[in-house]
Amino acid sequence: MPDFKTFVEKYSLPQEALEELELISNQTAVSNTLSEQLERTLIERTSVALSSLTQRASSSKVPIEAPSLDEDRYRWEHKLGVGAMGEVYRVFDQNLMRHVALKTIHKQFIEDYEIEYRFIEEAQIASQLQHPNIIPIYDIGRLPDGRLFFTMQELRGRSLRKMLSESSVTLRRYIEIFFQVCSAISYTHEHEILHRDLKPANIMIGEHDSVQVVDWGLAKNLATVSELTNPKIQTIRESIYETAYGSITGTPAYMSPEQSDGVSTLSVESEVYTLGMILLTILLKENPFKGCSVSYTLEQLQKKIPLSVKLLTEKHNVDELWNQPCKPLLDICVKALQIQPEDRYRSVQPMLSAIQGWMDGEEQKHKAQELSSSAKKRIYEADRLEIIGLKQRAQSRSILLGLEPWEQGEQRQKGILLQELAEQNLHSGEILKSEAEAQLMASLSYSPRFTQAHILMAQQLQKKHKRAERERKYKKAETISILLQHHMDKIPAKRKEKSKLEHYLKGHGAITVDTHPSGAEVHLEQYIEKDRIFLPVAHGVVAKTPLINHTLPMGSYRLTFRKEGFEDVRYPVQINREQHWNSIPPNSTDSVPIVLPKKGSLKEDEAYIPAGWFWQGGDEEAYSPQQGKHVWLPAFIMKKTHVTIQTYISDLNDLIRQGQEQLAIELAPKTRGTIKSIDAMLFGRDEEGLFFLRPDEDGDLWNPQWPMIALYHQQASKYAQYRSVKDNKTWKLPSNSQWEKAARGSDGRFYVWGNLAEATWMNIEGSCPGQQFPSIAGSHTLDQSVYDILDLAGNVRDMTCDLTQSNTQYWARGSSWSTNIRSARCCSKVRYRMDSHFGNIGFRLVRPL
Repeated sequence: MPDFKTFVEKYSLPQEALEELELISNQTAVSNTLSEQLERTLIERTSVALSSLTQRASSSKVPIEAPSLDEDRYRWEHKLGVGAMGEVYRVFDQNLMRHVALKTIHKQFIEDYEIEYRFIEEAQIASQLQHPNIIPIYDIGRLPDGRLFFTMQELRGRSLRKMLSESSVTLRRYIEIFFQVCSAISYTHEHEILHRDLKPANIMIGEHDSVQVVDWGLAKNLATVSELTNPKIQTIRESIYETAYGSITGTPAYMSPEQSDGVSTLSVESEVYTLGMILLTILLKENPFKGCSVSYTLEQLQKKIPLSVKLLTEKHNVDELWNQPCKPLLDICVKALQIQPEDRYRSVQPMLSAIQGWMDGEEQKHKAQELSSSAKKRIYEADRLEIIGLKQRAQSRSILLGLEPWEQGEQRQKGILLQELAEQNLHSGEILKSEAEAQLMASLSYSPRFTQAHILMAQQLQKKHKRAERERKYKKAETISILLQHHMDKIPAKRKEKSKLEHYLKGHGAITVDTHPSGAEVHLEQYIEKDRIFLPVAHGVVAKTPLINHTLPMGSYRLTFRKEGFEDVRYPVQINREQHWNSIPPNSTDSVPIVLPKKGSLKEDEAYIPAGWFWQGGDEEAYSPQQGKHVWLPAFIMKKTHVTIQTYISDLNDLIRQGQEQLAIELAPKTRGTIKSIDAMLFGRDEEGLFFLRPDEDGDLWNPQWPMIALYHQQASKYAQYRSVKDNKTWKLPSNSQWEKAARGSDGRFYVWGNLAEATWMNIEGSCPGQQFPSIAGSHTLDQSVYDILDLAGNVRDMTCDLTQSNTQYWARGSSWSTNIRSARCCSKVRYRMDSHFGNIGFRLVRPL
């Protein structure tokens, strides 16, 4: 086996050369000739032409003259590197007061004129190529010991080969480097120079990201012998120094098929191929021939076996490797790596244009990214301000609603200040959202398929869509959903944001609920809007309780639980988008079953409202609107109609018969005066002192089936106490929350029948021509809630047990025969003085289960 160690030491080759020579000796049969082994090694690893060491017969013996070095000019510091032909030192130029790199040939090549001519030619070529990506040459000469040298700019940095092992470098940065390399090579081709040894190791990236193509030792002048009288690049070389036909120059892993054949008349298309191989190496982060022997690599090239860019791409998962589509760059590789030179780019210039096109697209993406990132920050700040503003608005309303209109002072000022701050924050948030949307649209104008911008736009539209549905603006929500779908379609299928948005638009939810006792049939009805009224459409029996994670499309439903021996129970639920409905009360983790009352425990005029959640408030068009929120209420029972005049008179007379005349007089309605007035009673009394209906002050005789009206709040409350004793039940006036749940169920509808209204559907102002009066209780069948409770929208208003903070006023709900349609909204509420009574206000009773 040849003594490679001695050879390396003799010629001052780097340690790397010894390792590579020994590697080759293990891969191939070892001949007895050291030079043969050297030739094979240098083909693959050192890029020195085989002919330069084996075919010296044509070498000239003419000595080369070069200026001698002024010994005091350079101060030698340390060695930067060693190669097969020479070595590079860091020196300080004491004339120009700067550090430079000094390259010199090895001592054994002194008077090896071919080596010296090539060395000088390298310096001459590099010095005349005035390009920012080609290292400048400063000086040339001969050292005192006879070695040729030249000085050049000192490079501090690393090669592209080393850089490819770094995970932090972006694809765009690599392509910017590659573009500069292409620019340099295009320039050299214009000056009829081929580099012939382009590879990542000969591309240097400096400290300030400067890019330099180095090592022009194998560069070839394309000018013919006849053109040498006036070539674009003047060199010392003559035709006798051209590489002989059949020799191989370059690095096999990056050379073109024709270069592997040793063709002497290489063209620019050959280096187009090499550039394509460098670009593919960047995209794969390794050379396609990595791990292959020299002989195999040359065999593949010489057999003209094309590289399968597609297979290599799939093997290395290039798109995932860079986290972005790389097809445009891979298409450039495919074009550049064609086997036949005429099928490639005919020069580097069109390849440059293709790279520029990709970079322009990336620049557009970069601008899109900047705008999208800025929009994201605005959205975050807008959401923060909205949260603060809504909290301040709720605090303000709570303070102001608790004050009498005439009350002034510190609390009112605090409420007004909070109101102003709330509106300011909410307004600022809306401005930020508008600015963010404008930026996102601008982002998409730069890059129409920029995923992040589409995601942010879709998420903003999702918020608008939720708000529109919450406000029952369904046509607006439908318009928004079209835009939302448009942006969602532009989001890649693998993104989790897309699956979330798809689930949102699909809207399916689920319900978990049980009854006590279990095993009740669940009859399902879905509310469908028809002619502006929500009508229940039967879906039949879907299961028996318990229902556990039972899937339901979004919508409004009414479940009816039926079990033998128990009352049927109506149970409305609202399945919002992606909502899981349950019967778990606040501050608890345990589900509360829906109690089924025993058969006969409810009277015909009683409606059972099971425990559970409902949507309270959230209607900005209502009188005294409240912010919407989900509220849990325990189960209760409400009378389906108001207490009628007939029932009220009957109970007053019962009191008289029981000897409680004083209480009866206190409860009797008055036409004028105070509650305790004995005269001016609305009802007449017969000889036995019993009450009866008589014409009122206007001469009108009231219908006994009308709701009982013209009572003071105290009278209605005291009557509820009387009925509690009489019925052995705990009756009272309903609270605001109880009344609202009984009226609108769980879906937050604006009116008892839906979201739109006609005056003729109830008894309110304008519902019929001529003079209006109360009507028979329960006679307007459209004015019926999901629990079958009547007259919650019109006829007469309902007293509630809720008082204002001063206890001087009470809240009344619903509209009446003498008030407008806005009062009929389920969320409307109006205050009345406790010491007054009115002909359009009645009452109904509620009790716990």
